[in-house]
Amino acid sequence: MDIPAFAILIVYGAVLLVVIVFSFFNVYHVLRFGMHTTAAYSMSAIYVVVVALIVIGTWLTLGGVDWGGSFTVELPDISLDFGTR
Repeated sequence: MDIPAFAILIVYGAVLLVVIVFSFFNVYHVLRFGMHTTAAYSMSAIYVVVVALIVIGTWLTLGGVDWGGSFTVELPDISLDFGTR
Protein backbone atom coordinates (compact mmCIF):
# COMPACT_ATOMS: atom_id res chain seq x y z
CA MET A 1 0.00 0.00 0.00
CA ASP A 2 1.51 3.33 -1.07
CA ILE A 3 0.99 6.30 1.23
CA PRO A 4 1.87 9.81 0.02
CA ALA A 5 4.62 11.45 2.06
CA PHE A 6 2.58 14.59 2.67
CA ALA A 7 0.18 12.49 4.79
CA ILE A 8 2.75 12.86 7.57
CA LEU A 9 2.35 16.63 7.32
CA ILE A 10 -1.41 16.32 7.74
CA VAL A 11 -0.97 14.33 10.96
CA TYR A 12 1.71 16.77 12.15
CA GLY A 13 -0.59 19.70 11.36
CA ALA A 14 -3.36 18.17 13.46
CA VAL A 15 -0.98 17.73 16.40
CA LEU A 16 0.27 21.28 15.92
CA LEU A 17 -3.32 22.54 15.97
CA VAL A 18 -3.86 20.88 19.35
CA VAL A 19 -0.64 22.49 20.65
CA ILE A 20 -1.83 25.90 19.42
CA VAL A 21 -5.17 25.48 21.19
CA PHE A 22 -3.40 24.55 24.43
CA SER A 23 -1.06 27.51 24.00
CA PHE A 24 -3.95 29.97 23.66
CA PHE A 25 -5.55 28.33 26.69
CA ASN A 26 -2.31 28.93 28.61
CA VAL A 27 -2.01 32.56 27.44
CA TYR A 28 -5.63 33.24 28.37
CA HIS A 29 -5.12 31.95 31.89
CA VAL A 30 -1.88 33.87 32.32
CA LEU A 31 -3.58 37.10 31.22
CA ARG A 32 -6.75 36.45 33.22
CA PHE A 33 -5.27 35.18 36.47
CA GLY A 34 -1.63 36.25 36.27
CA MET A 35 1.46 34.39 37.36
CA HIS A 36 1.71 34.76 41.10
CA THR A 37 4.40 32.19 41.79
CA THR A 38 7.80 31.38 40.43
CA ALA A 39 6.59 27.87 39.66
CA ALA A 40 3.84 29.17 37.36
CA TYR A 41 6.31 31.42 35.55
CA SER A 42 8.84 28.59 35.25
CA MET A 43 6.32 26.08 33.87
CA SER A 44 5.08 28.57 31.27
CA ALA A 45 8.64 29.40 30.24
CA ILE A 46 9.57 25.71 29.97
CA TYR A 47 6.46 25.03 27.88
CA VAL A 48 7.28 27.86 25.45
CA VAL A 49 10.93 26.79 25.14
CA VAL A 50 10.08 23.10 24.55
CA VAL A 51 7.42 23.89 21.94
CA ALA A 52 9.77 26.32 20.18
CA LEU A 53 12.57 23.73 20.12
CA ILE A 54 10.24 21.08 18.70
CA VAL A 55 8.92 23.38 15.96
CA ILE A 56 12.38 24.68 15.01
CA GLY A 57 13.84 21.16 15.07
CA THR A 58 11.04 19.90 12.86
CA TRP A 59 11.50 22.80 10.44
CA LEU A 60 15.24 22.17 10.13
CA THR A 61 14.93 18.39 9.90
CA LEU A 62 12.06 18.15 7.44
CA GLY A 63 12.88 21.19 5.31
CA GLY A 64 14.82 19.23 2.72
CA VAL A 65 12.40 16.31 2.35
CA ASP A 66 10.72 15.69 -1.01
CA TRP A 67 7.06 15.69 0.00
CA GLY A 68 5.91 14.70 -3.50
CA GLY A 69 7.04 11.10 -3.08
CA SER A 70 5.41 8.21 -1.31
CA PHE A 71 6.39 5.31 0.87
CA THR A 72 5.23 1.73 0.81
CA VAL A 73 3.76 -0.06 3.79
CA GLU A 74 3.57 -3.81 3.50
CA LEU A 75 1.29 -5.44 6.02
CA PRO A 76 1.75 -9.12 6.78
CA ASP A 77 -0.92 -11.51 5.60
CA ILE A 78 -2.77 -12.61 8.72
CA SER A 79 -4.82 -15.75 8.40
CA LEU A 80 -7.14 -16.89 11.16
CA ASP A 81 -7.73 -20.20 9.48
CA PHE A 82 -6.50 -22.80 11.97
CA GLY A 83 -7.32 -25.69 9.67
CA THR A 84 -9.42 -28.74 10.42
CA ARG A 85 -8.56 -31.90 12.29
